[in-house]
Amino acid sequence: TKSTCIPFRESKLTKLFQTFFCGKGKASMIVNINQCASTYDETLHVMKFSAIAKQVVQVIPDKTEESLSPCLFGRDGKPLVRNGVIDSKALESYLSEEELLDEEADMSLLPQSELLNMIEGLRTKLLAERRRKLVQEIEIRKEMGDAMLQQILESEELRAQQIEELKESYAEKLENTFEMYKDAIKEHAYQCAMNNLEDNYVPLDEFTAEQEKVEVVQDALVEKSALLEALQKTADDQSRALEKVLHQNDEKDKEIASLKDQLCKLSQKSPVKKTKRGLFANFKDAVASPRIHPTGRNIRLAGSPKP
Repeated sequence: TKSTCIPFRESKLTKLFQTFFCGKGKASMIVNINQCASTYDETLHVMKFSAIAKQVVQVIPDKTEESLSPCLFGRDGKPLVRNGVIDSKALESYLSEEELLDEEADMSLLPQSELLNMIEGLRTKLLAERRRKLVQEIEIRKEMGDAMLQQILESEELRAQQIEELKESYAEKLENTFEMYKDAIKEHAYQCAMNNLEDNYVPLDEFTAEQEKVEVVQDALVEKSALLEALQKTADDQSRALEKVLHQNDEKDKEIASLKDQLCKLSQKSPVKKTKRGLFANFKDAVASPRIHPTGRNIRLAGSPKP
């Protein structure tokens, strides 16, 4: 049978199975089919594809020196490797060309030792380039950081200046508003005072007449107060005199009670009834007769008939 080259594209899946495609491993294919009649066409297509894929065989031809030798030179004809060492200038010139940057370039045509040397050289250049890029990135970041810091400081200074201007503006507005309200309050207080003055205004003639009336009333009040004090004093004196008379009356009642007791005792012991009756009648008249108070008033005992 005639062999046919089956190309495969570069992808993550082909990179995963690259060793098997290159003949360095064994690959197996599992085909899933469905017994359902509705998927008959799809199942048939899968079976045909698996039958064709089963016949694919990876064949790697042996590489000759003639096929390798042209790849050891650049476009300008200068060798890339001299005495097993990579020429830096030639390699840089070769790397700058688009032929090595092509995705379809086949680096597997070089010998293993030369490939290792080239990889080592490229690794060294890569590290140096990375170091240079890192230093350059650090410098750029530093410059950008300084510029950003300067910009932030300038913006903060500008913002602080704007805040100070706003503070001054608001302070001035607040002071003007305060003065306006203070003037308004003064005007309102003045208007209220004027309204109260108009409401409570009294002519001078009326005020003088009222003052005279007040003075007359005050004089009369002073006189009445003096009279009231004199009457109060008289009432107090009479109350004390009355208490004194009542006290004397109590003493007299006690004396009368004592005399009654003595009279009863004498009447029981004396044989002369006529004299008893005459003494008792005299005593009864003395008791029934009203007493003259030192103040000139008649004092009657309780139970005595009125004159």
